[in-house]
Amino acid sequence: MISYLRAIPDPRMRRGVRIPAWYLLLVAVLGILSNCQSLRDLERYS
Repeated sequence: MISYLRAIPDPRMRRGVRIPAWYLLLVAVLGILSNCQSLRDLERYS
């Protein structure tokens, strides 16, 4: 799964980027699979 997420281009500007986009997408996918319903749930999950 990580190889697929790494293949997605990062549309953010390079200045100030600290966390890779694939990692953010991975956390979002895992949160969805864990039934997180909001950003607060996602924050508690990670």
